[in-house]
Amino acid sequence: MQFNIYNLKLTMSRSDLGEKEMLRRIGVLVVDDSPTKRGIICSMINSQPDMGVVGEAVSGEDAMRKCWGVNPDVITMDIKMPGIDGLEATKRIMTERPTPILIVSSTAKVQVKFTLEAIKLGALDFVGVVSDLEKMKEDLLKKIRIASKVKVVRYIEPKKSLERTKIFKSKASPYKVIAVGVSTGGPAALLSSLSKIPQDFPATIIIVQHIVEGFSRGLAEWLDSQCSIKVKEAEDRDFLSPGLALIAPAGNNLLVSSTQTIKLKSIPPDALYKPSIDEMMTSCARVYGPLAVGIILTGMGQDGVEGIKAIKKAGGLTLAQDKDSSAIFGMPKLAIESGYIDKVVALESLPSEIMSLF
Repeated sequence: MQFNIYNLKLTMSRSDLGEKEMLRRIGVLVVDDSPTKRGIICSMINSQPDMGVVGEAVSGEDAMRKCWGVNPDVITMDIKMPGIDGLEATKRIMTERPTPILIVSSTAKVQVKFTLEAIKLGALDFVGVVSDLEKMKEDLLKKIRIASKVKVVRYIEPKKSLERTKIFKSKASPYKVIAVGVSTGGPAALLSSLSKIPQDFPATIIIVQHIVEGFSRGLAEWLDSQCSIKVKEAEDRDFLSPGLALIAPAGNNLLVSSTQTIKLKSIPPDALYKPSIDEMMTSCARVYGPLAVGIILTGMGQDGVEGIKAIKKAGGLTLAQDKDSSAIFGMPKLAIESGYIDKVVALESLPSEIMSLF
């Protein structure tokens, strides 16, 4: 875990809190060129006893200067700004001074695309700007707390690879479906894994990514543009076919029916995890039994533990991401501790591990 200690006189006096409480506060740099939006975000953060705004920036250039000056634990980043925009600022910060970055963006299609490009450049996660400010506040504060505990890594420009073709040489394999559960740090982990899977992969990949409404279709389209395998947002009655990766739509739990098609059902308002990894994996275990593979990737919480257990008890294979390559070693850790994981795998080794099964 990475923590930065700074002088909180930037935002408060020592008479406001005891020294131990001050040192525990999460320092946030808020970057947005809109005074109104910036004010709303700052107000949300400053309303909490365990965090506070240590600086505000109105452009990418300003963000980079402030990042070095105030030494924040977490940065909230707008995308569209004058001069250096949020994408370039994210890239430079993650290259020169890695710091957990949360993109705060609208759910408009073009903004979702830019947000996911920022994830590719090293941003950790995103927060949707929605009309329900209480809902936005809950999401923002939760993700700031998670981000403050993340092990960040320096962004390295990837080498350009040759376009992939149909190169899969399948052996006789017992597996028909790969069920993947992921949360915080998911988009980058999914890109890292799916981009190395060929388009003629002989099984269906089903993915549940904890995500806010408005982003799941953009995530699927972004991954599809970066990968050889076909990636799409799942729809009701979609057939599970080889060479297809399906992303559960935000706002719906995804189940596999006995006819090997997708069944979507609404998520209860009080559900803790949205969508549910457990429900998806349990349905895969029920329909496919020993023909299913369950994989738990980076994320916070215990969603997926019951699903992994169901797949393992049905005779399937189970994998979990290792600690060193996880942005948040929460879900994988609990899955491993359950005793139902067959193998722990580093993210960079996951594609070859999957391919070796076929």
